[in-house]
Amino acid sequence: MLSRLYVRNYALIEEQELFFEPGLTVLTGETGAGKSILLGAFQLVLGQRADPEALRDKQEKCVVEAEFRLGERFSALFKALDMDFEEHCLIRREIHPAGRSRAFVNDSPVLLDRLKELSAHLVDIHSQHDQLLIHEHGFQMDLLDLLLSDRKILDDFHSAWTQFEHSKEELHAFEREMGAESADPDYLKFLLEELDMHSPQAGELSKLESRSDLLRNAEQILSVTAQLMRRMDQDESGPLGQLGQMEAELNRLSSRWTDADRLKEKLSLIAEELSDWRRDIEDALSPVENDPQALEEVDGRLNAYQGLFHKHKLQTEEELTDLQNELRHRIGSLESGAERRTQLQQALAEAKERLAEKADDLHAERLKLAERMEAEILRSLEQLEMPRARLNAVIERREEITQRGGDRLVWMFSANPGSDPKELKKVGSGGELSRVMLALKSMIARHQALPTVLFDEIDSGISGKAAARMAEVLRELGAHMQLLAITHLPQVASSGQQHWKVRKEQMSDHTRTTVLPLCDSERIEEIARLMSSEGITEAARAQARELLGVNESV
Repeated sequence: MLSRLYVRNYALIEEQELFFEPGLTVLTGETGAGKSILLGAFQLVLGQRADPEALRDKQEKCVVEAEFRLGERFSALFKALDMDFEEHCLIRREIHPAGRSRAFVNDSPVLLDRLKELSAHLVDIHSQHDQLLIHEHGFQMDLLDLLLSDRKILDDFHSAWTQFEHSKEELHAFEREMGAESADPDYLKFLLEELDMHSPQAGELSKLESRSDLLRNAEQILSVTAQLMRRMDQDESGPLGQLGQMEAELNRLSSRWTDADRLKEKLSLIAEELSDWRRDIEDALSPVENDPQALEEVDGRLNAYQGLFHKHKLQTEEELTDLQNELRHRIGSLESGAERRTQLQQALAEAKERLAEKADDLHAERLKLAERMEAEILRSLEQLEMPRARLNAVIERREEITQRGGDRLVWMFSANPGSDPKELKKVGSGGELSRVMLALKSMIARHQALPTVLFDEIDSGISGKAAARMAEVLRELGAHMQLLAITHLPQVASSGQQHWKVRKEQMSDHTRTTVLPLCDSERIEEIARLMSSEGITEAARAQARELLGVNESV
């Protein structure tokens, strides 16, 4: 249960410390006094998002602390949340002027999501806006499932749902990985066969281009070299013949001219070089052929390369061979992937079948629970001066199974005899909905065994005998749990074992909100104020004493 709430520098609250007791605690105050501010501070320490604008003094940090006294049964929850368990649990929230927010549980920092998860098991806060929950099918279904005596049925369904979602995501991830285009093995095989047929090789392109140039100019090359060879091969008029004649003439001078031998040696070297040059021509001509068919084949090969480059947006033979290897790998992956896809599809089908079975089991159990829930709520409504109300929990099957099962719960409600039940969200006044919500919240509190429940003006729109009955219901609930109620009803305010008054004070230079515990005489004045719209009268005081069960001497 909540034992202490400390607030500093939050909105209109300078510094306030409240100590709470078991049972029913009521908080009252005039409209605008700051009850919503106190509630906001409490929600902040339970994990609500922080707003730096809530700081009263923008130069100082805001601190809100809530201390709970917890039983040993909460140790498992703390262990699951990876928190240290202490029977005196201290939750602290800090908002710094720069906007940074920090949260602590037993002086250890925690993430906000973890704090919310913990506080959901410690406190249930019901505000006027929560009336809308009545119309939410998810809330209705969760409420019905609270009555499950065998939680294994629900746990088995949730396990099947988790497995179904996991199998579905596995298949989707596989399909994303394979990709829409690359998932066609026939097309990939066609691309690979085309590359294999052309068999690109590193360095081949430059050789083909040289070969093409040679074949394209072969006729001119052969014609020119043929003329050169003919000139070389002429007996006397050819260069070798003339060099021979020149050498013979130098021989005749060798006996009469000392340089003749030297010049003759050089002439011999020239003749030898010229002979080598002729052999070079013959060697160079060996690959030259005037072959139109060979040229067509070479150009065809070059065109094939250019076609592959354009098709695959590549530039070199090496890139083409890399693409070949990649295609082989992808085709291999697809061929093994086909088997993997079949396995994943089979796993998904089995998970879906198991999910449907568990949804059927849950549906059958919910049909039994619906009657029990109807009876429990109607008993509470009878206590709240609605003895003729009718509430039917109609469970419909959905076409699609969701995280909450394959069911849709519709509450059919009639507050008055003679009226056919209609869907709850279409009927009911504010006061009637408040009483239905109290009946529902009472059931939640009983079955969840929450340490603390806070009602923020759940009595809105209620008066007369219904107000008195609501006060009795809240007092009875307070006998089994800690109950905090923000109220405007004197009947509810008089039912509390502890009474706090929220008051706004106008100081000389500022306004502040304070929360004060009331003694018996102060409670009489406060309840009399709630009862009288035209100031506190002696008659109102007398009624207040009667509600509180105190004598006139107080």
